Amino acid sequence: LYRALETANRKRLVRSAATPGKGGLALALARSAMAGELGMEVNLDIVPDLAALPPDVALFSESNGRFVVTVAARDAAGLEEIFRGLPCRRIGVVTEAESLLVTLGGKRRINLDVAAMKCAYKETLAHV
Repeated sequence: LYRALETANRKRLVRSAATPGKGGLALALARSAMAGELGMEVNLDIVPDLAALPPDVALFSESNGRFVVTVAARDAAGLEEIFRGLPCRRIGVVTEAESLLVTLGGKRRINLDVAAMKCAYKETLAHV
């Protein structure tokens, strides 16, 4: 997995990469959306391992060794080729809508405005 990510980086396919090691998958998605000031539409129901878990565990379980990677639409096929045969899944798309939308268990579990998330994040750090 790490070698594949390094290859994708070397080929300049990766636009962003975040790890769910701190805060879980939901926060890795949020950090990526805030950094790019773009939205995401994510469907976790296509990942059987996540769909089988309670939503709070699937979204916020902290685990190392996983990555959330974004790539330009034109480079998606190249990235998928590099990661072929590895335990990786395409779970969504980046959008210009500036909303983070995450579906799990057939329900919209997250529907947040990216600008509002970024404002709340910066507000928390304002006193530091």
